[in-house]
Amino acid sequence: MTSSGTDEGPRHPIVGFTRALAAALDRVLVHEPAFLSRQDKKAVLLQLARQRARLDALELSVLAAADRDDVGSETGATSTGAWVSHVTLTDRAEAAAKVRLARALDQHRAATRDGLAAGDYSMAHAAVISRAIADLPGDLDAHLVAQAEKTMVEEAARLTPKQLRIIGRHLLEVIAPDVAEAKDKDRLDRADAAAFARARLTLRSNADGTTRGWFRVPDLHAAILKGAIEAVIAPRKADKPEPDPVTGRKPDHATSMGQGFCEVLEHLQVGGYGDHGGLAATLILTLSHEALKTGLGGATMVDGNSISAGEARRLACGAGIIPAVLGGTSAVLDLGREQRLFNRAQRMAMVLRDKGCRAESCDRPASWTEAHHLTKPWSEGGRTNLADGILLCGHHHRLAHHPDYHHERLPNGDLRYHRRT
Repeated sequence: MTSSGTDEGPRHPIVGFTRALAAALDRVLVHEPAFLSRQDKKAVLLQLARQRARLDALELSVLAAADRDDVGSETGATSTGAWVSHVTLTDRAEAAAKVRLARALDQHRAATRDGLAAGDYSMAHAAVISRAIADLPGDLDAHLVAQAEKTMVEEAARLTPKQLRIIGRHLLEVIAPDVAEAKDKDRLDRADAAAFARARLTLRSNADGTTRGWFRVPDLHAAILKGAIEAVIAPRKADKPEPDPVTGRKPDHATSMGQGFCEVLEHLQVGGYGDHGGLAATLILTLSHEALKTGLGGATMVDGNSISAGEARRLACGAGIIPAVLGGTSAVLDLGREQRLFNRAQRMAMVLRDKGCRAESCDRPASWTEAHHLTKPWSEGGRTNLADGILLCGHHHRLAHHPDYHHERLPNGDLRYHRRT
């Protein structure tokens, strides 16, 4: 860049200052700062930060004047920001933002400009203040706008830009609580409606027994989902997570969240969602009578995807699934679930009796458990009664139906698991 000043005629003080500054930097940059004392290093760094802010104030003031004069027009630049970007090798977005800030401080934000010129805060603080004031309602009284700027300027002298940004988001509440309440209600109502309108969900089968998906939901519903999943996996946070029964590896947090999501889906209440094809929101699985008895083979969902018979047997202990058991000629031998499910009274009795998961050394509470047919599974004609029921958490319920594990009943009624050899 070249200076706009010349040696002919009176020199503008700002031109003289920039030249003096350049000469001073030439003299000082040759010295090694390592020889400064510790106290001098601290003092110099603080002073440089303060003077940098003042230089930024000067730059923005000159930039606002240059913008008024349309300095870029001589070279055909499309805007002052484009010209600044070119001559200073600054990214276009950064240059444009600096021009906008220069205009705002020059035209509207004198108090913010003065604080920057005094070195009380940085240009980043000034940008936060300008943005916060711009975000206030356009019909706000002028004295409230002035009060808002005064508040932000005072806070900027003691907060980081990030902390100041938080103040800015709640600025209207600080200066005009009554106005903020009415405005906030309207804003939040519109934001909630817009967030719900943007909700999306896509699912695609990977053809390997898994499905991947993408969703976008309002923050409220994301918090509900996250809370439900974390409630399911909470005991696994306090204790060491159990190794995966297949891989033997302990799951990372993302895997635990995914598995917790599966448990949440399995325990959705099927009532109250309306009908789909004449049925409530219920999953139907078809499996052969032989697979039902032996646990070998698979069960097929309506969409054609399959799961193991063992997994189907486990799911049938709970709600949300209708096992359709077929004979050799694909005739429906049994279609239903009520007789396989423990009713509310039986569940409450098991909670009082078992207190929580009855797997050995498991301390998960009753709220994380499922009722399991213990002595004789329903697939073998077992009856759904209190004596045949036991509470197991999701992990140990899976192991109870997993072909690689078997379990034994201990004298105190707990279950001890062993991997089959």
